[in-house]
Amino acid sequence: MNCFAGIALVAAMAATLIGAPLARSEDTKLAFLIAKPVAPASLPTDVELEKRGARIGRIVIQVDDVFESTLSLSTPYRVVNGLHISTHDATVRQQLLFRTGEPFHRRVLEETERLLRGQRYFNDATVTVVRYNEDNTVDVHVRVHDVWTLSPGISFGRKGGENSSRVKFEDTNFLGLGKQISLARSNDVDRTAWRLAYTDPHLLGSWWNFTTAYSSMSDGSEQALALTRPFYALDARWSANLGLSDEDSAVSRYSLGKRIERFDMHEKQFSVGGGVSTGLRDGWTIRYLGGFRYDARTFTARENEPEVDIPEARTLSYPWVGIEILEDNYLSTRNLDQIGRTEDVYLGRSARMQIGFATTALGSTRDALILDGALRMDWTLAMGAT
Repeated sequence: MNCFAGIALVAAMAATLIGAPLARSEDTKLAFLIAKPVAPASLPTDVELEKRGARIGRIVIQVDDVFESTLSLSTPYRVVNGLHISTHDATVRQQLLFRTGEPFHRRVLEETERLLRGQRYFNDATVTVVRYNEDNTVDVHVRVHDVWTLSPGISFGRKGGENSSRVKFEDTNFLGLGKQISLARSNDVDRTAWRLAYTDPHLLGSWWNFTTAYSSMSDGSEQALALTRPFYALDARWSANLGLSDEDSAVSRYSLGKRIERFDMHEKQFSVGGGVSTGLRDGWTIRYLGGFRYDARTFTARENEPEVDIPEARTLSYPWVGIEILEDNYLSTRNLDQIGRTEDVYLGRSARMQIGFATTALGSTRDALILDGALRMDWTLAMGAT
């Protein structure tokens, strides 16, 4: 597991570096579309376009700098724009829920806006129809606004007579490709650790999400690997996931602020699953889920440590099934939780229920019924509050 996770991490990062484009795509010809803007009044309404069976024509992508260049910017802002690697057009294009030649639906354009705004490296996104063509196609303008994504962080604290510190470098839009990479070093009373993580939310331009992480700790190590295809849209028809993790670490017990016991813990986790859906119907989505989970934890005494009370080994191994119901109801707001950012608030009703049965026949240390569920309802109060 150690070697496998490390090789996967290095290979994924190398593929990103080697395959990174050197410049933003020039194939959108933005000037062609906006040189002669069409007055909104001359465009058919969304209802009319859908009745006519209009299809998506040319898709134009515009990526704005961190600081708007339409105004006169002082030197510091121009320097930031110059240092920032803008999101590539291809990175935006692979997240669109529509393609050229597909039927036009306003709901799909709005959901694409929410999907783009959900990325940490954008603070706003709009998808608008800019032209209706004689061949019954509409040209669409996708505009996103970049934010600065390289985030170094340093923290220090002292508690119970012990110091703790953390240094972290993270980029949520590595080389403008939408990949996430982070390197962190932490030190506290229990351990000193280095952690390297990499996430590709659109592996090879698909909807598959690849994540891998490796931690080297003073009391052990951690490796994790996950490959997931989520329900990326309300009308998405299937999902799948595979996850593996292996961790060795020490567990400490304290009394009155002093450590009295310490023993080793080895944890292995494995999960595989997925789901199917009939898609969005009359404003609702129903998803049928299922999978298998394995979680094993064993405990051993440490060398040169006093004899301690070691917990018994615990293993849960079980299949599970579930159902999820979602209502399509969102509200777009500005400056709600974050200043200068458009945010989408979910106001629909939703429910999720999962049930599994762990049994000794599948390797569990005991039989157990496992339930997991959530219910959510939102409504509008007086004065526009929710």
